[in-house]
Amino acid sequence: MRVGACGHTPGGAVSTGFAQHDASLTAAIVNEGTWEIEVAGVRVPAKASLKPLFDPTMEKVRRDPYPNVLARKS
Repeated sequence: MRVGACGHTPGGAVSTGFAQHDASLTAAIVNEGTWEIEVAGVRVPAKASLKPLFDPTMEKVRRDPYPNVLARKS
């Protein structure tokens, strides 16, 4: 595990890491494989994903955080 955090949208821990495989790592291998991640020396089951787990279209980032406030003219 390289980075870990609490993922409120997916409903659990989220982590990034690296996978090693004898052949090229394909989408089929990622989607159909059995995955584990080592956390503090203990291997735990993991789910691999090629897609972003949170806000892939950045819709929440781009929305107006203050929709009821009028824009000031300079």
